[in-house]
Amino acid sequence: MKKKIIAAILVSAMALSLALAGCGGGEKNISGNVSNKSASSSAAQSGAGDSSDKGYIFDAKGTEIAVYAESDEIIKKLGDPKSKFEAPSCAFGDLDMTYTYSGFEICTYQMKKVNYVSQILLLDDSVSTKEGLSIGDAEDKIEQIYGKPSATKDTQRTYKQGKMKLVIITKDKKVASIQYLNTELD
Repeated sequence: MKKKIIAAILVSAMALSLALAGCGGGEKNISGNVSNKSASSSAAQSGAGDSSDKGYIFDAKGTEIAVYAESDEIIKKLGDPKSKFEAPSCAFGDLDMTYTYSGFEICTYQMKKVNYVSQILLLDDSVSTKEGLSIGDAEDKIEQIYGKPSATKDTQRTYKQGKMKLVIITKDKKVASIQYLNTELD
């Protein structure tokens, strides 16, 4: 009986620490970089929904998706996701949502009851960027398509355009990760 009570307390403490970690320490993206949303929430609020400079666009089944775009219509066009996760937002006010589809994920945030795309993550080689880059492609194809990156760090290349950036990570001379990110969440 004593062991069950201790186990229940430990599980409760772990759940509480995970919930608090989501609000305090930032969020990890696929590359392992930590984004501190709280520090940039006012900057992100000012650009919420501003699609005048869309940056790189991801095309999924004929549906164009841009970081900062309002997401409700996009999600509706894409149909039911394979999975959906929601959590209270620590930075933007309402809810953060992650929709997982075959080959990619769309992360959204809610501001004043309007949902916006915050990031798009390509998960496998069944999808590609609008310009034709896929996970598993040879490393040299990146610069053939996108030219010189805005920034590089180890195996990560960053291309900035407008209020977003395209982050490409390589491993063993092949594309391992492709992420469309909000520049104001750094």
